[in-house]
Amino acid sequence: MVTPTTDKIPTGVEVLDTYLEGGLPRGSLVLLEGDVGSLRNAFAYSVVSKAVQVGLRSTVITVFKDTEYVKGQIKIVSRTTPTINLLTIEPIGFALSSSEKLTAIVKKIREACTRANSILIDSLTELSVLLNDSELVTLMAQLALEVKKGPMILLLLDPAVLQPRAKAVIEELADCVLKFEAKVHENRVDHTLFIQKIRGVLLRTQLIPIALTHYGVVVETVERIA
Repeated sequence: MVTPTTDKIPTGVEVLDTYLEGGLPRGSLVLLEGDVGSLRNAFAYSVVSKAVQVGLRSTVITVFKDTEYVKGQIKIVSRTTPTINLLTIEPIGFALSSSEKLTAIVKKIREACTRANSILIDSLTELSVLLNDSELVTLMAQLALEVKKGPMILLLLDPAVLQPRAKAVIEELADCVLKFEAKVHENRVDHTLFIQKIRGVLLRTQLIPIALTHYGVVVETVERIA
């Protein structure tokens, strides 16, 4: 079992944790890309839940989302009710100037980092309503500095909301980039995970088949990882 003294935070997906030699690295900025329904959110909830199970502290920062709904989704994935701190960025931010909004958001995330080892920001997609592409890049740069103090920050993103240039810069600033995809067929939906990089090292794995079962998120075919 991974303990709080290690330099990795387990994802809760057993096969993937074995492949990553314990999980995702602490002190890293992790970008989870994918559309709604791609199991991106389920994977993120699995990570923050597993962190609590091994003795770490987790915080989920939601944007415009009902906290009870988020709690319910975490329970579905983890099959437990982990003690996770929930913070919300409210729509009141619309009344602020662009610089004030960015400052307020960074402040809230920094405060969360002082109290938790794993922080999930759900999500950059919703933050794109408050911040333009340039401001989102600035936010990522600020968070890249913040993780150097030790916490791991996960960010959810629907890449379609960004211009290609901003998306490329944000991916470059991230230490880890994992991409989730759902393909709808006539009688089934195939979910896959593609690991682009971990700790800045390009991995570019094959598409890894994943699924949400009563065990949580699982890898369906071990052979497809390497």
